[in-house]
Amino acid sequence: MNSRLTLAMGVLASLAIGCRVAPAHEGRQSQSAVMERKAEQALEELRQAYMARDLNGFFERVSESSYFNGSDLRVKLSRQFTDFSDLELSFWIDHALAEGKKVVVRMHWQKRMTVNKTGRQATSSGRSDFIFEVRESAQLLDIQGSSPFAV
Repeated sequence: MNSRLTLAMGVLASLAIGCRVAPAHEGRQSQSAVMERKAEQALEELRQAYMARDLNGFFERVSESSYFNGSDLRVKLSRQFTDFSDLELSFWIDHALAEGKKVVVRMHWQKRMTVNKTGRQATSSGRSDFIFEVRESAQLLDIQGSSPFAV
């Protein structure tokens, strides 16, 4: 009887320990999922601001410490907004991966716009890794690969 009681107590203890460990593991997964969703949302907000030609809205999602927050990008985007019309930008997210406070969103994109001088359509496409720092919100740190914001 003692061996059965000892075995039963051991099984119950193992189950109890397993129950305590599972929520912490699930919490880490859900924290990563929340961070990934914030980065994907920020990516969509960048896309919308770009298509709306809203420089201020665009740079609200770019980290102040980012290379992309420089005046060079502002000048290039301003030129694009003047030289092109009917901007259409589409993203296809392959996956997102959170590590620490950073999230990498790997995606494909396609852009179509009208060249104002000629009235012709111009298209481009590529693959990019958008790197975000996520705290309360996601801020763009870097773009690796081909940037959809370049001409």
